[in-house]
Amino acid sequence: MNDSKPEQYAAQILSLLFRSPGLSRADLSGQLGIDRGMITRIVKRLSADGLVRERRDSMHSGPRNDTNSSAPGRRPIPLQLNDSDSCVLGLEVQRDFIKVSRVTVYGTIISTRIHPHPSRQNIRAEIIQAIERELNCTAPRVLGIGIAASGLADPRTGCIVHSPHLGVDSTPLDLQTPLQQYFDLPVRVDNDARCCCYDVMTYGSLQQHHSFLYLFCELNDDQTDPERYENVGIGSAIVLNGAIQYGSHSAAGEFRSIFANPDTHSQFAADLGRAPLRIKSDQALRTRFLEDLAANFAMIANYLDVAAIYLGGGIERYQEEARPIFARALHTTRLYRQDHQRGVEIHFAESDAKPAVRGAAALIARALFL
Repeated sequence: MNDSKPEQYAAQILSLLFRSPGLSRADLSGQLGIDRGMITRIVKRLSADGLVRERRDSMHSGPRNDTNSSAPGRRPIPLQLNDSDSCVLGLEVQRDFIKVSRVTVYGTIISTRIHPHPSRQNIRAEIIQAIERELNCTAPRVLGIGIAASGLADPRTGCIVHSPHLGVDSTPLDLQTPLQQYFDLPVRVDNDARCCCYDVMTYGSLQQHHSFLYLFCELNDDQTDPERYENVGIGSAIVLNGAIQYGSHSAAGEFRSIFANPDTHSQFAADLGRAPLRIKSDQALRTRFLEDLAANFAMIANYLDVAAIYLGGGIERYQEEARPIFARALHTTRLYRQDHQRGVEIHFAESDAKPAVRGAAALIARALFL
């Protein structure tokens, strides 16, 4: 037998158990068309390596499947990836903080720590320090590191290409290669909005949506003025037919309102300017801000014929106000309004869902197991 065959089968088994936890050895044998004895040997090795474990729960307390059982009266034992003894790290790197979460391969957040980085002079060194603090903790072993960064990121090179908030301007910042060499772990990098898409596609309860937009609204509190935000930034991402769209320069989803003043750098409509900083306390201004976002994203959603718009990152705190505004904009920009089958669903992240860090974890989990 080709020596590479067992390794190929092991990778296929890990992929199946990532997508469908609870499969038995007999299920794996049937789906892969591999001899049951070979499956047993590979699963035994993967278990010894701490990657796979048996799931001793109610899933195998039902009727015995005689066709899949190798011994009379024995029920098949479900298997899954070992989420008890291993995890992945998900990082969200924003203007004023680095958020680090330990996440099981199935998307459950084990712990989260927030590390401020006020200087922003050497963001790569600060990321390394945040990861080192996490790896020094006694916890499940880390299989890999996923990073969701604010700004323009290129996942093919693992670089942050441009991010004023992180001090990356003319020279791209390589994160993937130096971090992989430093920690001897696989590392993947993408921007925060696209990582939120990976969260929806991998761990979300609404995975049936194969085409959707994600609007990631970053709202940073002003520590000196509780009535305003220090920064309001918008990122977005596009998923069509189950694939995240990157565009020609990995810039697909970079947002600027079609109503923006061309002579300024503001993301928002000309009449808003820097006013979004005050949406925290000014409801009328907040309504205008939401109307600007809704007009832009509703047009894109209908133009691309997506099934849903997801909103997270902070904007979910205003969902009672935002939902009718977005619904109205979606209706207004739909050409054939009598076609009620084309409705675009609106979904908000839960307030504590941490979609960017969980999406960063999904980014590395998918690289490992899919």
